Amino acid sequence: NVTDVIYTPIKSDATRVSALLSGEVDLVTDLPTQDVERLRKEPNLKVLDGHEVRTIFIGLDQHNDELKYASVKGKNPFKDVRVRRALNMAVDREAIRKVTMRGLSIPAGIMIAPGVHGYSTQIDIVQKYDPAGAKKLLAEAGYPQGFEFTLDCPNNRYVNDEKICQSLVSMWARAGFRVKLNSMQFANYIPKLLALDTSA
Repeated sequence: NVTDVIYTPIKSDATRVSALLSGEVDLVTDLPTQDVERLRKEPNLKVLDGHEVRTIFIGLDQHNDELKYASVKGKNPFKDVRVRRALNMAVDREAIRKVTMRGLSIPAGIMIAPGVHGYSTQIDIVQKYDPAGAKKLLAEAGYPQGFEFTLDCPNNRYVNDEKICQSLVSMWARAGFRVKLNSMQFANYIPKLLALDTSA
């Protein structure tokens, strides 16, 4: 029986894992994905994992008539569904699952996660990775040479948030998008997002 619980915030992933291994703490959450397999092999530890209802997504500025922090002037390419579809087609979700998330994620086709009211496998259809098709669609939208925009990304809020953004930058480049990654602390990210002072 548990009679007391002492909650000790430990921001650093490495320090949190060290505290667990040394016995300083009995339980940790949000393990770094790179440490999960190693910790599974520890005889005195039990790693519990399961599905979360968190969906990581990229929001695109479809509000402003001119896209901020972009090479396109006088209009907003993200208002064109072909551009948004091209971005979607250029994301290799399986690579993110296997490499970036080390098998600890599920590719999503919709915002609603399994386990949340309203989820349906009938509409959770993951876009097939198709960088060549994305490039073609981008050209059809009037951007045969692609264009540049900035991706604002938190680097201390979600599991592997910055690594996911780095993966997206390289994937989108294969389709013709030139993306500047602007990583920042979550405390700086949120005001920027709420002020719509972002392109993505």
